[in-house]
Amino acid sequence: MTPAEYESMVDISPGARSELCLILNFRLEFANQTYKALFDPATRALWPGLETWVLYGDSAPWNIIYAAWEIEARARAANQPLKFHVLEGAHHFVRLLPAFSLLAQLL
Repeated sequence: MTPAEYESMVDISPGARSELCLILNFRLEFANQTYKALFDPATRALWPGLETWVLYGDSAPWNIIYAAWEIEARARAANQPLKFHVLEGAHHFVRLLPAFSLLAQLL
């Protein structure tokens, strides 16, 4: 691929074409959904005894790793029994089937 072909297909500048717009416009909604799914007592009561795992890869973009760390800190502060596991070498496109196989081995 020539440099001109590459430049015609790739835009490395952030901005309106980035997922950042989506995150900034919907961050409160994402925070509310995360709280309701992981920490809300009424939701947790619907699933008594459920083990909740947060799986993330150590080769993921920084914001995914940071989000997992934030959830882990909030779980500790709220004394919630969430479990966390880092998938070594995995990134945000990791296939779920191997992750579930790994999870089955952990249990």
